[in-house]
Amino acid sequence: MNPTGCALMKIMLAAVMLAGCFPVSPVALDEIDAPVYLAEGVAEQTAEGLREADRIAEGSPTYRVQAGRFEGGEVVIPSPAPEEFSDFGTEFDVVQDISPTGADDLEALAQLVRTQNLRVAQAAEGVRRADIERENAGFALSPRIGGDIDFGRIEERTGRTGGFTGTEGNYDSTILRVEATQPLYDPAAIAARDAAERGQGVARATYAAETQAAVFEVTDTYLRGMTAKARRELTARRLGRVREQLSAENRLRDAGRSVAAAGLVLDVERGSAEGDLALFDQEIAGVLSDLARLTGRAVAGIDMFRPASTAFNVPNSIDTYVTAALQANPLMQQRRLETVRRRDLYREAVARDFAPRVEGYARADYEGQGGSAGRIGTDTEEYAIGVRISVPIYNRTGTGYAHRLAESAYRDATLSEVALRRQLEAEITTLVARIDQGVRAMAGAQVSLSAARSLVTAERAAVEAGVTAPVAVLAREIQLIRAEESLLLRRFDILRARARLAYLTGTDPVEALI
Repeated sequence: MNPTGCALMKIMLAAVMLAGCFPVSPVALDEIDAPVYLAEGVAEQTAEGLREADRIAEGSPTYRVQAGRFEGGEVVIPSPAPEEFSDFGTEFDVVQDISPTGADDLEALAQLVRTQNLRVAQAAEGVRRADIERENAGFALSPRIGGDIDFGRIEERTGRTGGFTGTEGNYDSTILRVEATQPLYDPAAIAARDAAERGQGVARATYAAETQAAVFEVTDTYLRGMTAKARRELTARRLGRVREQLSAENRLRDAGRSVAAAGLVLDVERGSAEGDLALFDQEIAGVLSDLARLTGRAVAGIDMFRPASTAFNVPNSIDTYVTAALQANPLMQQRRLETVRRRDLYREAVARDFAPRVEGYARADYEGQGGSAGRIGTDTEEYAIGVRISVPIYNRTGTGYAHRLAESAYRDATLSEVALRRQLEAEITTLVARIDQGVRAMAGAQVSLSAARSLVTAERAAVEAGVTAPVAVLAREIQLIRAEESLLLRRFDILRARARLAYLTGTDPVEALI
């Protein structure tokens, strides 16, 4: 074997034996002070970190990735192993057949949005990316092995010196270097690894929050569609009665018994009803378009469902819902974990700005030079092992001190969490009051509806007795339809508030209604 090959084998063998020979020193990151804002109790409430995020994910609809696309209704939060997502990416298939096949019920659309919504898909990709970032962060504490090979041909000329004549010659030069390093003390890398672990929790909580938000948006949109559809049916019934009365009025006019004002009043009512029908048709079309955008498939119609009786009950106390929201709302969990991640990033920045870094290294060098007319060829091997200490003294990176920006980001994350908490408290208080008032308003609308029905019955009896004209019955029937519409609006307003309350408290909006 030639000297170059022999030296290369020795160098590679030394590098392999060196890898992993230096253990990583456990660094107590608590030695690096980090600001903790206890006024709102933000950071210390997240002691469980990633485990807490995993518990959120276990109670949330998640996803399964197979062959580069979402499939099926059951989906599972991915494990941290990035190889499970090797094929996931741009091949996300929204749906194979987007032709409308009939009306869709709310439960089917809610299930579809969990697997086909693009925002949910982006959040799923965020989980994959966070797992990769965590794996890459772990490499900062692993051995590092690198090598350089330099092949060259050197032309040498030596002038006359003393009594010797000058010489010329060419020779080959080979330089090999392999170096292996192992971090021994690197608090910045440990803090970065911890921040990446928090990032996994943030990504999973973000996924759960996006899924929850998509389901709520579908539910709220569906309820808007149901409201428009029910109001359209009532308006169509009103228009039908007006047209019937117009036909009767035309017959009376032909017989010379009509009153001119009566026909004009009916024309006004007919025009109003026809205009309302057009508006409701437009609103229903917009709802179907929104549902198609959310679910990734065309939706042909909306099925009316009977809500659960519990949806119209007087709600629990505000404190009960606020406590549930702070514990189970995925967005709240995401903000909480993001605060902890920012704290770890702050510690990393402090370590990079001020903490020393210690690493062990082993290096093997080989330099071979061929012979020429004026020199003898040489082969040189050098081996070195030691410890390298890197100490930041002043403006090490030339960009200032990163920990100041990291501290600002930590404060911003803390304030964002506090702002969301206050927003949840305020919105839940408003929703509970809205539901409570809606229940009372619905009771009043039911009384009004009962009275309107009695008036219609009485007016019909008066017409049969010849006391009043048939047009009076139409007026009472229109009044009855408007009372039914008022009750309908109260009911759907309560349902939408209930769905919003379920979304804020981290429960399924669909299950809260059906």
